[in-house]
Parts: sequence; structure tokens; C-alpha cells
Amino acid sequence: MGENEKGGVVRIIALFAGAVLGSLGSAMAAPPEPLKGAQIEALFSGATMRGDFLADGSAWAERTTKSGRVLDMLQGGKHAGAWFVAGDRMCYIYFGKPPSQPCYVILRDGNTILFHDPKTGAAIARATSVEPSRR
Repeated sequence: MGENEKGGVVRIIALFAGAVLGSLGSAMAAPPEPLKGAQIEALFSGATMRGDFLADGSAWAERTTKSGRVLDMLQGGKHAGAWFVAGDRMCYIYFGKPPSQPCYVILRDGNTILFHDPKTGAAIARATSVEPSRR
């Protein structure tokens, strides 16, 4: 094998090794980080969030105030309520709706915030944009 052929083989092996190592790095990405109560409070207090429900892909947006109010702008309608942190869960109460108190385990996956059902562990929704509210 001549010098040019050896150099070509070495380059091919290097490219292959780089591709394998790159795919291993992607496969070994850190799992989503569960947020603690204080982290949830800091993230949601005075924020405007946008995202989607994972079951059907429908979009949602809501504004959470520092005083514990929430304005949910779901599919064109506006529903007011309250939000609070209970332990390490984010909880909501919406006024004028049947009594329920949905609480979620909150996980951060890079720039995405995931809302998980604490009973089943299933991801329910995700926020792809979380910004300080302008109001």
C-alpha cells in the first residue's frame, strides 16, 4: 500500500470513529432534571409560557404572576385561576371549572420544561418557551 492509500484509510477510520463517538454522545445525553419546589417557584413566578399538550399537539399559553394568579389562554379561551407549589409539584386551580387540583412534577430537558403526571409518570405537556412576563 502506498503512502496516499494509507493516508486515505487513516482518514476513513478517523471519520468513522468520529461518527460513532458522536452518536454515543447523543445517546448518553443527560436525562431530564426534576426540579425542586424552590426551582419551580423561581421559574414560574412572573412568567409567560408557551407549549403544547403531548396527547394531541394542541398549543397552550399561560401567564403566571408572582402573586400566584394564572391566566390560561387555552385554544382561544381565557381561564383565570391560581398556581402554587406543593412540595416539588406545580399545582393549578382554575376558577369556574369543576373542582380539581392538578399538580405536576416538573422536569427540565435543556430549554424545554416538561409537565409529568405524578401518579403515572407520563409526560402531559411541555413548555418550549418560558419568558419573564411583561406585565
